[in-house]
Amino acid sequence: MIAINPANGMIENVIEKLFMDRGLGAVRFPIASVSGGFLHRMFKVETEKGCFALKHLNPNIMKRPEALENFRTAEALESILEAAGLPIVPAIALDGCKMQSCEGKYFYIFRWQNGSITDPNNITIEQCRIAGSIQGKMHAIAPTKTERSEPEASAFNWDKYAKEASKQSCALGKLLDENKGLLEHAQNELNKARAALPAFECIVNEDMDPKNVMWDGGKPYVIDLECLERGNPVISAVRLSLQWAGADIFKLDFAKLKAFFDGYLAYYDNGFRNYSSVFGLAYTWIEWLEYNLKRALFSANDAERDIGAEETKLSLARIKYLYDNEEAVKRQFWLWFEASPKSLPHKPMNTQTDNEISMTAQEMFELAMKHIYGDGVPEDNDLAFELLTKAHEMGHIDAAYNLGICFHYGYGTQIDLAKAYALYLEAANAGHGKGMELVGRFYNRGIFVDKNREKAEFWLKKAVESGDAAAAEEAKKELNFQQND
Repeated sequence: MIAINPANGMIENVIEKLFMDRGLGAVRFPIASVSGGFLHRMFKVETEKGCFALKHLNPNIMKRPEALENFRTAEALESILEAAGLPIVPAIALDGCKMQSCEGKYFYIFRWQNGSITDPNNITIEQCRIAGSIQGKMHAIAPTKTERSEPEASAFNWDKYAKEASKQSCALGKLLDENKGLLEHAQNELNKARAALPAFECIVNEDMDPKNVMWDGGKPYVIDLECLERGNPVISAVRLSLQWAGADIFKLDFAKLKAFFDGYLAYYDNGFRNYSSVFGLAYTWIEWLEYNLKRALFSANDAERDIGAEETKLSLARIKYLYDNEEAVKRQFWLWFEASPKSLPHKPMNTQTDNEISMTAQEMFELAMKHIYGDGVPEDNDLAFELLTKAHEMGHIDAAYNLGICFHYGYGTQIDLAKAYALYLEAANAGHGKGMELVGRFYNRGIFVDKNREKAEFWLKKAVESGDAAAAEEAKKELNFQQND
């Protein structure tokens, strides 16, 4: 904490007047400046009536037309959480108002909460479970179904920022140019994930990352609730689970990720399970990146420009880390939430009837896919794997490709990249568009085989021309990323 006196700036005089006017007592100087994040300033203020935390809201944010309305919404939701007994540190209401104004400045006042923020490197599995349970309890308060609507798509012009940075001789220009393919991938995945969201709404706090939970004697206290709103619970669950599991510090721990969801689903479960399709929600970092690009390139304050530049670099590094772990996280989501066998009995393969044994390769393939997705039958990866194996032995090309998926990600069997590659190649040689795309991806990224741009381009271009629209779309993305790698 940094001690400050009234002589050091007008803000301290305003704080003194605010506390006197609100009947909170005479301020005892010096006032201590404490950590309050990147947007607002925080102070520890002591008077004869107690110890308080004071948040001075960022003047630039308060100039936004929607700012006051957003804060009022958050205040109302905060009161609901407080009444529900959630472990939060709410702002004090004085004369019926939580937000206080004085001399044209805006503040929130809190009772001082003892405790500390856990170092991100030392967050425990139990803390992740507790954080998930808090989110679950929050989302369980008055959730509603909503009408499905077209989501707002992110469409950032990275070239514009790169050109502006280069014009200013700023190193960020080169950084943006080098990572254009990565940013476009993140933006596309984010937009696809938003389109795949279920139509639910509840109280959400997407800012409840580890830096906004204090711990005192093992008990959690959620702080900084100005971002409370009504929104989609899946967005919060995906983003916050990854943050608590260490993705933000480049140390993703799947045990912590699972613990967060265990705590979450124990208190709120809307039935949604297709989390692998919405991993792209993690790429909302591109929005924070764009905000900081603006700070770095257009702020009149040198310190603000420096912060913006550093945050831009950090956000880009986090996006790259998420990209590197995207397939692994999707696989875990699929295994945990989409592929888990239900508790319904199913007949083992070795006790099938003569009629079942006589199924055609196509019928076996179709049944396997139903067991993978739980389409009218129990979800069962082991049984699906056996069915795909038999269909493949009978010459079914789609079965070969999907069997490759099983070996690639460990669905119903152990991960074996050699077998996955061989099956993808078999499917590709038989004209299977997705098989071509994945063989190209293996060569493009050096998965199992040595990285070979020429072979990657050969197979990816064949996928584009295969007539399979989905394979063509993915192949084009992979070609684009190759060119910007």
